[in-house]
This record gives sequence, structure tokens and C-alpha cells, in this order.
Amino acid sequence: MAATAAVAAIATPAQAVGSFCDIAKATYTGGYNNANIIMPANDGADGISCSMSRGASGSGVYALQQTLNRCYGESLSLDGQFGPRTQAALIRAQQRHGATRDLGRYTDDEAYYLKFMGIRGLRLVCARMDGAVLQ
Repeated sequence: MAATAAVAAIATPAQAVGSFCDIAKATYTGGYNNANIIMPANDGADGISCSMSRGASGSGVYALQQTLNRCYGESLSLDGQFGPRTQAALIRAQQRHGATRDLGRYTDDEAYYLKFMGIRGLRLVCARMDGAVLQ
């Protein structure tokens, strides 16, 4: 069972069509190495199924930027704007995990392989959706 908390955001035109990531959601990964990770999500979608690309803005982008900084060593401004620097950082993270499609675009398919910033006990960690704590 997933424990979730949501942070509301206003959708922009770049997010208005389909299931775009307009919020950040705390999701319990489960498993032996369980953690609560903060992931981009869609306020109207079930779970964390969403996508976003350059031009998007809001809490979902902010969560992605936090993850890229904490788990991938980037130094992005936490401005909630999916601009060229966020896109380039996402491509580097995706390539690090062997991604070959949807580069520079955040999708639920790609999200499965990425590490996300989270909390396990009293520690900040980076963990995947399957519960693997990687830092």
C-alpha cells in the first residue's frame, strides 16, 4: 500500500494536455529497503504515472530538479522550470542508466530506472521505485 502526500501546483500550457507531472508526491517504495521517495506525479492520475518535457513548470519539475541535484550530482537552480539545463541533466541521468529513448523527457517508463531523493529512517537517500536504496 502506498502512502502519499501531494503538493498542489497550477498547470501551464506545456502541461495542459495528457497526464503531465503537475505535483510532487511522496511514495513509499516498499520492500526490505523501504524508503519514502519524492517523485513527480499528476494530481488527477492514479499513482505516479505522468510525463513532462522542456517547457513544463511546477512542483513536478521542482521534484525532478531536487532529485537530479541530490542523486546525480547536478547543480540546477530549484526554480520549477524545465529548461535546457534541466533537460541536459535529465539526459545525463537517463544515459547513466542505459536509456536510449525519450531522452530529455520524463516519462513513467524512464522513471522506473531513475533514483529519487527520499527518506529512509532519519537519513536522506536516493532510491528507485522498486525500493533499492542506492545511496
